[in-house]
Amino acid sequence: MLNTFLYSWGFIQSLVLSLSFGEFKVPESTSDILGLLTMGTLMSLGNTFLVLALQVEEAGVVALIRTSEVVFTFFWQWVISGESPDWIR
Repeated sequence: MLNTFLYSWGFIQSLVLSLSFGEFKVPESTSDILGLLTMGTLMSLGNTFLVLALQVEEAGVVALIRTSEVVFTFFWQWVISGESPDWIR
């Protein structure tokens, strides 16, 4: 329930801010819209499953997976989009 509320709040806040700044642009291609919907759905499911995992599993195991999430994100960024992560200077 909390995730649903937070995602709804983020959607409403983004919609209001984009309309107030006049930068609301709907993606032009169908693949962009499909990509945004897929990414939002997968992120929502991933976060929900992580919360469920914290409820039924030991916190140490889930915390280890949570901290390695950044490494997996950089890896998939490199594999899917072909962009190598930059060093922060």
